[in-house]
Amino acid sequence: MTGIHAKEIQLHNKEDFVHSLGVLLEPISRYQKNELPGFLPGNGAAHYSDRIAAFETWSRLLWGIAPLVAHDSCEHDGDRNQLVDVWLPRMLSGIINGTDPDAPEFWGCPGDFDQRWVETAAVAYSLLLAPQTFWKPLSGVEKKRLTAWMYRINSVTISANNWEFFRVLINLALLCIGAPIDTSILMEHLNRSLDFIDSLYVGDGWYKDGQTYDYYNAFAFHYYGLLFAVHAADVMPERSARYRARARRFATDFILFFADDGSSIPYGRSLVYRFASVSFFSACVYANLECIPWGQMKGIIFRNLRWWFDGRMLDTAGLLSLGYTYPNTAMTEQYNAPGSPYWALKTYLLCAVPESHNFWQVKESSLAQIDKPGYLKKSQMVISPVSDGGRILYNPGQYGEYELRQQAAKYGKFSYSSLSGFCISSDSFDLELTGCDCSLVLSEDGSNWRVRRHVEDSWFDGKSLVSMWRPWEDVEIRTEVIPLGDWHVRIHTIHTKRRLYVAEGGFSYPHSGDKNDIQETMKSRYLQGAVIRSSSRRLQSREGTEKIDIESALYSFHGWSDFCLTGPLPAMNIVWPRVGIPVLRGELKAGKESDFISVSAVLQSRDGWRLNLKQALCAMKKLNESAKMKQHSKKLDFLAGADILPT
Repeated sequence: MTGIHAKEIQLHNKEDFVHSLGVLLEPISRYQKNELPGFLPGNGAAHYSDRIAAFETWSRLLWGIAPLVAHDSCEHDGDRNQLVDVWLPRMLSGIINGTDPDAPEFWGCPGDFDQRWVETAAVAYSLLLAPQTFWKPLSGVEKKRLTAWMYRINSVTISANNWEFFRVLINLALLCIGAPIDTSILMEHLNRSLDFIDSLYVGDGWYKDGQTYDYYNAFAFHYYGLLFAVHAADVMPERSARYRARARRFATDFILFFADDGSSIPYGRSLVYRFASVSFFSACVYANLECIPWGQMKGIIFRNLRWWFDGRMLDTAGLLSLGYTYPNTAMTEQYNAPGSPYWALKTYLLCAVPESHNFWQVKESSLAQIDKPGYLKKSQMVISPVSDGGRILYNPGQYGEYELRQQAAKYGKFSYSSLSGFCISSDSFDLELTGCDCSLVLSEDGSNWRVRRHVEDSWFDGKSLVSMWRPWEDVEIRTEVIPLGDWHVRIHTIHTKRRLYVAEGGFSYPHSGDKNDIQETMKSRYLQGAVIRSSSRRLQSREGTEKIDIESALYSFHGWSDFCLTGPLPAMNIVWPRVGIPVLRGELKAGKESDFISVSAVLQSRDGWRLNLKQALCAMKKLNESAKMKQHSKKLDFLAGADILPT
C-alpha cells in the first residue's frame, strides 16, 4: 500500500488499529533475502554490516507482531488472523534458525557494543508478551540455543546509557519463561542493571542519557520501564512501582510535545522512528496506568498516527523511509539502516490490550487546554502553545557526548516548531548552506560560519532561557530567549576580540520552488532602523481540501544592519522539502560588545496575514515594561507609539 492509499486509513477502534499495522507490514514481506538472516528493505548503510541490518529489520517487526498473539488473545478478526498466519511462521523460523550456529540464517556471535543486543530486546519482548507462542513450541535443543544466545549479553560490555535496559529485558524474559539459569544469578544481573538506570534518573520523570534530553525518555526509558513494571510486578514490586510513578510524572511534561493537529515537535535524534514518540502512551495503556484520562491518551495516539499516515512517511513501495515526513537520508544518524524506522512499531503494543479495556471503549478526546508556556525544569526546556494549535519548544542548548550526524541542528537551535520543523546543515561554507533557521551563525570572512554547539552554562530565570556559549575562545555570547505568546524575543550580547559577521534566522517556511514566487512573498519596511520581515506561503492542507497560510516573521529591533531571504537546498528542512528562511545580518568590530535583538514567530492560518508588526510591538511593549528589559529600554523607546502593519 503506497503513501497515497495510506490516507484512506481510518482510526476509530482496535480493528482499525490492527488494520493500520497490516498496512505497514505488507510491503516489507517482499524483501526477505535468502542469503541474509532477515529483511533488508532497500539499499543504504549504517555503521554495522548488512547482515546485522537485515536482522535488525526482522527483529523490529516483532514490536508489532508479538502483541497480536499476546496472552492467547481470543479477539480474532480478518486482519489479525491474516497477519498472524503470514508472519508468525517467519518469526518463529527466525528465532530457531537465527540462534543455530549451523544454519545459514545464524545471527552470528555478538560482542561488545554490538547492535544485535539492541535487536535482541525485541526477542525478549516477544517472550514476555507471548511465551506460549514464542517459547513453548520450541524443542529442548532450540530452547537451549535461544537461552545461550540471550544470556551472552551478561558477558559483554554494552553502551552505558539506555542500552542497559536491553540487558534488563533480556534477563527478565529469561526469568519469566523459566530458562534453565539460576534465578539468583538472574536477579543479580537485573539489580545491577536497574541500579545503573537509576543513576541516570534526574527527577520529575526525566532521565539524562549522554547529556541530552529528548524522545528517548519516552520510547526508551519509560517504555521499557513500564514493560518491566508489568512483568516484574510479582518478583520486584518496589522497583515496578517506582517505574510506574516516574512514568506518571513524566506524562505531565510529555503531553506538551503534541500539537492539536496530531503532530509532535521535531527535536533531537532518531526522528526516523516517527510515531514511536506516542509508544509511551501505548505502554501506559498496557500497564493500565491512567497517567492522563484514557480519552486524552487515545486522542494523542490516534491523532498522531493519522498525521503520519496522511503524510509522506511511506515511500512509493509502501515502506517506512529513512527520513521524517519524506525520504531524506541527509537527516539520519550513522546507526540508521533501511529497516531502522520500524522501531515505530513499538506503538502497536496496544494490540496486546483487550478490546474490553477502557482505552478502547472511551471516546477519543482532545487534550486539556494549554494556554501558557510550560517549563520543564529538569530538561530546562520551555514549551509554548501558539494560537494556531501548534507547539514551540525553546531550547537552552544541549550537546551530547556521542557525536551524531547533524547534532548541532538537532539540539542547538533556539526554538523548534511543530509546524515548520527545522533545517539541517549542508555545509558551513555559504550562509544558505548552514540551515540557519532559529539560529545565530557567525563568521570571520562572511563565508565560513559557526553555530551554537557546546553551551558552557544555561538556566531559566522565570522569564527567559539564558545560555552562555563560545563559538571561538575569544568570542563570548550570552543569548536570552523570551517566550511571549505567539512570538518570542531573542537578545544576543556578543563580546568579541575579532571582527565578525553575524546572521540570525527565523523559522523556516515552505514554498513551491518557484524563485519568482519566493520573491513575491517578501514584505519589508524600515522604521527608525527596525527591519520588518514577513513571509507567507499558501499550501494545501494534508486533507487536500483546504488552503492555509504558513507565515514566518523575523523583525529586528536593535543591532542588525540589513536583512535577506535565504533559500536552503532542497531536503535541508526535515518537514518541508523546500523552504525559505528570513535572515537578519550585522557586523561586529574586534574588541567590541554589542546587543542584537530580534522578535520572531511562525503560524498557520486560514484567514490571511496573522503575523503583523502590531502584534510584535505589543509583545515587545510587554517585554519593555518588565524589569528584565530596563537595560535595553532606551533602545526600544521608539516602539512605544508605533502602530504599523507590514505593507
